[in-house]
Amino acid sequence: MLAAKSPKVPEFEEAFYDLDNDGRMERIIYVIDSCNCGTGGCGLMVLTPIGDKFELVGDISLGWPPIEVLETTHNGWHDLSVHISGGGAMPHRAALPFDGKGYPSNASMPPAYPNNDQPGTTLFETDIFNKRDVRFCVTGDITPPAVAP
Repeated sequence: MLAAKSPKVPEFEEAFYDLDNDGRMERIIYVIDSCNCGTGGCGLMVLTPIGDKFELVGDISLGWPPIEVLETTHNGWHDLSVHISGGGAMPHRAALPFDGKGYPSNASMPPAYPNNDQPGTTLFETDIFNKRDVRFCVTGDITPPAVAP
């Protein structure tokens, strides 16, 4: 699970969406705390309700908004989409398929695949960083990249 790299509680945004069409909402958390983000973006966690608790089914290390739920599905779960940029990566949109147990942890490597503008529902917009003063722990301001074509 993503761990805070600073002594303060991490800042985050959350959204709820029924990713597996079982009538219960999964909790999608985008951790945008300064020490949990890097040039490749910030961490994304996906939790599914199991009884009265949540189980982690996605711990995606890096990605930028817009973050979307796609219409495509794998193993009964909707694919997620993130923007990939930074750290030398060519900017692009990546789709993350569910493998039956969870979402891949790295959006820049298979089984993630190019999004190619699939229709989806936006969970987190690119303006998410305008809502707060988030700065990198060591390197300065967080500046989200331009959205990939």
